[in-house]
Amino acid sequence: MFGNDEVPFYEPSSDAKMRRTVLVGIAIVACVVILGSVISCSGIANPASFQVSTAEGSAQNAESDGEASASQASICVHVLGCVARPGVYQLPEDARIIDAVNAAGGFTEDASQEALNLASHMEDGAQVKVPSVAEVTAASEGDGGAEGTSAAAGGQGYVASPSDGKININTATATELQKLSGVGESTAQKIIAYRQQNGPFSAIEDIMNVSGIGEKKFAAIKDAITV
Repeated sequence: MFGNDEVPFYEPSSDAKMRRTVLVGIAIVACVVILGSVISCSGIANPASFQVSTAEGSAQNAESDGEASASQASICVHVLGCVARPGVYQLPEDARIIDAVNAAGGFTEDASQEALNLASHMEDGAQVKVPSVAEVTAASEGDGGAEGTSAAAGGQGYVASPSDGKININTATATELQKLSGVGESTAQKIIAYRQQNGPFSAIEDIMNVSGIGEKKFAAIKDAITV
């Protein structure tokens, strides 16, 4: 029918072409679905959702930091003397002396509670010394009765100022010296006169060289003074 050198040419029908096109389309769709599944399983996050999560996390962290800063607003005070547990305590910044005493376990039996103004506010670095009844009595008797009682009962002699919390007896004015337990105006003037005549104190114990300051009064003020 054909010559030896002639090869019959086969041209697919239109139906065959359509089926082939459909099969190719199905194969392409399947590849796309499989590729999408692989990407999803690999854990590649949606960039938009990642940015939203990051922004929300930053806002939450900022809020937490703000709450932490607010809760950390506090002061440190040194409580000593006639309390159950002397030491350094951290208290709210609006704390009063009574709060410091309670933090230290409360008064001991021999404490002179009336010697302090328990309602006074404190500052960071303050020192609160609760004297004994014997110390207040000795201070009153050793510095002219009413004058010594007034200095002790005022309470400020037991609450030192911030920084190192002590009064420098070499530089303090008469007003500052009167903040010490049992030190009235006359004793303050004696301290100033002594250092003017003899030079600065070399140690806090040297203050006992001042007339009117004996061992009992020194014991009451030694924790509140420095040189």
